[in-house]
This record gives sequence, C-alpha cells and structure tokens, in this order.
Amino acid sequence: MMKAEKPAFSPAGWPPLAPAAAVAALMLALGACAPRSEPAAEAASVQEPAPLSIPPAPTTGEAPADLLNAIVDDLAAQEQVNREDIEVERAESVIWPSGALGCPEPGVMYTQAQVPGYWVVLRVGEKQYDYRASGRGHFRRCKASFKIQLPVG
Repeated sequence: MMKAEKPAFSPAGWPPLAPAAAVAALMLALGACAPRSEPAAEAASVQEPAPLSIPPAPTTGEAPADLLNAIVDDLAAQEQVNREDIEVERAESVIWPSGALGCPEPGVMYTQAQVPGYWVVLRVGEKQYDYRASGRGHFRRCKASFKIQLPVG
C-alpha cells in the first residue's frame, strides 16, 4: 500500500499558490479603485476655461484713437497747452523689450518679457514729448533723464 503524499508547504506554512492568489486579489482590488474612462458624451460636456483675452494690436500699426486721445489730454493738462496746439509726430504699434516700455526709471523693477504696445511722440511748437504705452492702455511720459531704449520690432 502506498502512502498518500502530503501537500507541499512553503517555509512560512502557506501553500505554494497562496502568495500568487494574494497578489491577484490585491490587483483586482486596486483595479476597482482606478479611474474609469467616461463615455464620449459626458466628456464632451466638460468645458475648458476660457483663455485670457489680451486686446490684439491693431493691424494698421497705429495707436488706437481712444489711447491717443488720452495721451493728448495728459500732455495738455501737464503742460497747460491747448489740444489744438499738439501735433502727433508718431503713433505706432511696437514691441517693447520689457515692462519698462523702453523707458526704465532708476530703482524700479519691471517684467523682463517683451510687451506689445505703442510709441507716441507729440510736438508742441519746437518741443517733443515721448509717451510709451502698453497694449492694455497703460501709458506714461518718458522723461529725458531716463535711459531710453528703442522697441524690439
């Protein structure tokens, strides 16, 4: 009569297939936690956030009329001259090399990215006035004491 062989056990006392079964059970459990792909109809209903809108530079290369009027008003108020005495010598679209708009003030920090904007030069009699503007409408008068930089393009 033959003796029945005992089933083999691992050193830890577990049957040899028990670790494989435990790993399979763990993989099934983790698979249930994985994100499920949504049907195409549901995915299409998710809306992306709208991109930030930056006003485009005019294609004509000229400064917008409302910006030009604000700059002329500023010069008329600062220099106490009539608007009719102010001539526009330059009012063009440019790319400034930084947030300083080509006219950095000493001790002021500016963004070092290129900034689309406008270069406006006004004249009253024999005197010129240099204004710099960003594409968003912020402008300032560039004083002669500043280090003036020309636009990039």
